[in-house]
Amino acid sequence: MQTSQSETKLINRVSKYKEPFRSIGLKLHETIMKTRPELQPSSMYGMPAYRDPNTKKLVCFFRHDEYVTFGLLEDAVFEFDDQNQMIPTSWFIKVFNDTVKKNIVSILEKHIQK
Repeated sequence: MQTSQSETKLINRVSKYKEPFRSIGLKLHETIMKTRPELQPSSMYGMPAYRDPNTKKLVCFFRHDEYVTFGLLEDAVFEFDDQNQMIPTSWFIKVFNDTVKKNIVSILEKHIQK
């Protein structure tokens, strides 16, 4: 599959991060694209982000500061009920291992529509 211009820009931006943020960011991007290949790589205030191809709205992002933060935006899918009045929307990632990858895949499958 050919890489879009926006994906190339995102990868180039993440490739400039210092370690360990570079490795985590590239693995996170790869996981997002493998799990939800229909998402369109983009940016939000200079941070890597991903758009829903139908609505063109941003649904998730990541950034780095002290940790890598993966987050969902309001156009992701959330289900509130009597038991769940609060839903987590962002996660710090200190290392990217199999457990983290499984959690990211689960979050994407639950909150990002195909």
